[in-house]
Amino acid sequence: MNKKILSFFCLLSFSLTNYSQSINNSHFGASVAQWADSSEGWDNFTLLGVHYCRMPIDVYKGAIIDNFFLKQYDSLVSRAQQHGLIIYAIINPRKYLGQFATTSELAETINAIVERYDGDGTNDMSGLQYPIKNWEVCNEVMYDSIANIPGTPGYPMWAGFTKTQYLDYMDTAKSVISSTCTDCFLFNGAQLLPPSTFFPSICDLTASVPTGNGPDAIDKISYHDYTLYLEIKQASTDFTYC
Repeated sequence: MNKKILSFFCLLSFSLTNYSQSINNSHFGASVAQWADSSEGWDNFTLLGVHYCRMPIDVYKGAIIDNFFLKQYDSLVSRAQQHGLIIYAIINPRKYLGQFATTSELAETINAIVERYDGDGTNDMSGLQYPIKNWEVCNEVMYDSIANIPGTPGYPMWAGFTKTQYLDYMDTAKSVISSTCTDCFLFNGAQLLPPSTFFPSICDLTASVPTGNGPDAIDKISYHDYTLYLEIKQASTDFTYC
């Protein structure tokens, strides 16, 4: 029997947590951003049975990841918890004055953010009940020549970014997250469209190349598609392209 993907993106698998398994096992989610300032929106999440939501965290090169920076995300996590929602967090490195963060800067950023929400009792957010265990880095990433073309999905935010930088970022993310939170999972920068039809970043990431970790580069897959590929069977089959 075919099953429709009901969320804005598909998590092909999901981590175990210490809260309600009926929530934890759900794959029905949506983006938190559009509801952040709307009580009605959060209530509608509950009425619809939404059980997880995305929380993008944009981090510009040179940003100081301190209590002041993290408070804005604490409020979203608190609102989500009040409505029984799991957070799926996305760390998006953003350039400043044309420069992206170095891998060492990225490592410090990821460590500080993950430590805040991993629920291990060290430097956790006050009142944290639902630890964040699923982390994506570089949502809908683009790089090399395609990132520099006006009108493409990655322009201008990824303009100037390279494949080597992306693979190095993901190597760094994998190392830091594995060390900071042993039961957390790293997802690829969400694949925007099927890799056989558009910019196969997932293939570059999982390929056995010197600058990548091959099959161990990520723990799970994050996959976006808004047009034709609405069947889970087709979506999973498409990844044989890689």
